[in-house]
Amino acid sequence: MKQYFLTFLKGMGMGAADIVPGVSGGTIAFITGVYEDLLAGIKNLGGPAWLEWKSNGLKAFAQSARLGILIPLFLGIGVSIASLAKAIQFALSVFPLLTWSFFFGLILASSVLVMRKIRTWTAAVIALFVLGFAVAFQITRSIPVSLPEGSFYIFLSGFIAISAMILPGISGSFILLLLGKYETILQAVTSLQFGIIVLFAVGCGLGLLVMANVLTWLLNKYHDAAVGLLSGFMIGALYKVWPWKQVLQTRINSKGIEVPFIERSIWPTQMKGDPMILECIVFFILGAALVITIEIMAARLVSKQGNE
Repeated sequence: MKQYFLTFLKGMGMGAADIVPGVSGGTIAFITGVYEDLLAGIKNLGGPAWLEWKSNGLKAFAQSARLGILIPLFLGIGVSIASLAKAIQFALSVFPLLTWSFFFGLILASSVLVMRKIRTWTAAVIALFVLGFAVAFQITRSIPVSLPEGSFYIFLSGFIAISAMILPGISGSFILLLLGKYETILQAVTSLQFGIIVLFAVGCGLGLLVMANVLTWLLNKYHDAAVGLLSGFMIGALYKVWPWKQVLQTRINSKGIEVPFIERSIWPTQMKGDPMILECIVFFILGAALVITIEIMAARLVSKQGNE
């Protein structure tokens, strides 16, 4: 039960991250040690787990699909989104500099801890780290485009968004914004347009299976190279969570409120008004300290389980 509850808390962390535009739940999964099990469970649900059920029964199916991890993890995600959404959105709207500073410290410290998992820094690992950094950096500062209307593009937006969401450092909701489909999907969900919802869900399901298979293969076959690529994604995406920004373009959200759409990062000294540098540094340290504390607690738990 202790392990299930710990996994549930990790799911809550993933859900909280997914609420924040530009922050990925995949990042939290990666730093809390459930990323590979998450990928393996999703991958096996695409086929192998069902063969296990047919051959060896329900218990073998549950083990293959990692249900002991996936169920409390997804429960935690759901509870977190339902309970923390308003609190995090309030913090972002009322204390944006402090909130973004906290997330910046959290993700930067997480990235360093992830890079420590790389056993050998070869030329290939360095190249993939640079590639991951460049891709994430370019995505987070890209100018939004608009996919054409039509069923295929609803499906495609789901495929691309979920593929991005499972990668550490890249937000699926931010990808939908870049594709020009965020409001379309949000409106479909709120007004129960089942045709659009089903097409989008099918795209998400297929994208999830494809990415889970690809990433699981990479982590099993080329572990250091895969971790180098994923940590590059995390570092590159820091551009999106840099606290000090200048708004270049706004948009009207589904509630009729004007919100930032296109932004660029600036130095604190370039900001109009009080940049709150000292306060931001404190919250940056708090974010980094939280990650380090979680890492120490997880290491102690693993050590205790090994001794038992």
